Amino acid sequence: MFFGSITLLLSIAIVVLAIIAKIGWVKSVSVFFLAFLTVGSFFTLYTIAKTKEGESHYGLRSILFGQSREHMQDQDQQEIVSVDCRQRDYSKVSRDARFYVVRIDDVQDDYYYKIVQQMIYDSSTLGIKTVVGVIPEKVTRNSPVSNLLNKNKCAFEMAQHGLDHDRVTRNGQEFAEFEILEYEEAYQRLLQGKNILSDIYAVDVSTFIPPENLLSEEATRALEDFSFKHISSNAGSHFDSGPTVYEYHTKKIFDPEQVLSGCEDEWSEKNLCVITIHPQDFTKLGGAIDVNLYVKYFRNLLVALQRVPNAYPITFDDYSKIYNY
Repeated sequence: MFFGSITLLLSIAIVVLAIIAKIGWVKSVSVFFLAFLTVGSFFTLYTIAKTKEGESHYGLRSILFGQSREHMQDQDQQEIVSVDCRQRDYSKVSRDARFYVVRIDDVQDDYYYKIVQQMIYDSSTLGIKTVVGVIPEKVTRNSPVSNLLNKNKCAFEMAQHGLDHDRVTRNGQEFAEFEILEYEEAYQRLLQGKNILSDIYAVDVSTFIPPENLLSEEATRALEDFSFKHISSNAGSHFDSGPTVYEYHTKKIFDPEQVLSGCEDEWSEKNLCVITIHPQDFTKLGGAIDVNLYVKYFRNLLVALQRVPNAYPITFDDYSKIYNY
């Protein structure tokens, strides 16, 4: 192998010297430069073809952006460097503008972490700051998802999504976590969850998202007495959840056009549309990431939203600063 390599190098050197002797240095440089560009182009096309051919479930970045695996956000500790941390300036936005919130629920340890990572990356790359609903009792310090969130706080606004998100059983019936809680139990769960998020992420969350968007009257009263500024549920607030990508009780997934149609309905009543999305919406029935599903129903939705005239991405906090909610 060694002698073969030496022989190859010597052969190339002899050919190069012969070309230089025949046509001179100036023409030789031009010939070598053109040869370099030709070989480089063929190599690039081959690399892209092989990357797409051998794409894994986690290799979303190369499909979406044509980047190599070395540049994909596959490292648990890797920072999403594309995020612009400057505060978005809405001062020049027209008074008749429409706004949309991209709300990502069910964020937790080891639960489709790679999809969450990809969703945050793609959103921030397109200039969309998301709202990320974290389940407090299902995240731990220094886990991959916690490291991701701590390193990229500019890319999203954190919200508290319940405490454990587990359904409760009363008299043989199942209910959402906050659906039938009395005041004191709801208050303690809110407090416990907020303390966990503050301890791990050093943030004071201002938005609460109840699991399944369901709240009892007593839980709503506890939220009003607590330090949360915004509730995003289906309880009749300005920040209520609107269209969703996947409807769990009907098992139906909605394409970008259908989601935008839902936003048009929301915008006919107010200037805000809250789109609810879950990372598990983009998986196969066995739980593996479905790349085609992700591109079709999430990535394409982000692009479609950007094309809506006079519509802008926003978070609950930023919306409240503009309209004093």
